[in-house]
Order: sequence, then C-alpha cells, then structure tokens
Amino acid sequence: MTTHTFPKQAVAARVDLPEQHADAHAEDSPRPMLELLDGVKVTVDVLLGRTTMNIQDMMTMQSGGVLELDRSIGDPVDIALNGKTIATGEIVAVDGRFGVRIVSVGTADR
Repeated sequence: MTTHTFPKQAVAARVDLPEQHADAHAEDSPRPMLELLDGVKVTVDVLLGRTTMNIQDMMTMQSGGVLELDRSIGDPVDIALNGKTIATGEIVAVDGRFGVRIVSVGTADR
C-alpha cells in the first residue's frame, strides 16, 4: 500500500454545493443528444454460439474441421453492441446473405 504525505500547510475546507434533484431537468428532451449521435456508426455482433477447447486441440485445427457450438439450430442468437447483449434474434436469409430477425430487445435478464 502506498502512503501519501501532504505538506503541513494543506488545509481541508468544507464546500457547500447546490442541491440537485433527479427530476431537475425532466422537462429537457433527450432528443438534442440523440440528434448528435445520428451519424455515429457502431459495430453490432451476432453471437451464434460458443464452445470451449483446450489449447492443444486449437493448435491442431485444420481446414474442414468442425466446432460444435452450445446452441441448437433454431435457438435464438444474441445481438451485442460493444460486447453487451442488447437483443436476441433468429437467423434468416436475406438475398443470399445472413440476416437476423429481432425477437426481443432489452429483456429483463440483460
């Protein structure tokens, strides 16, 4: 543990701060802040599943190998923003590409 020493002339003084209330700005709309974020792009990750393996198995992986995941076909996938799950969805095809249909957003366990 580090010990800090302060010069003897240092004086602590009490400062009275103005009282703030949670609803002090309730009449202010969050819209101006949201408008600032309109052009901001974020990366969204869709997590199909997970597995665990030991390092030796990982080091011997080869093309054509298969990793078995912890979810079944048809199970919902997690949709994450900055590593935090924000929704769940189901995998769909969109013009020959993968897509995700949103099933739930911000559920209680998230």
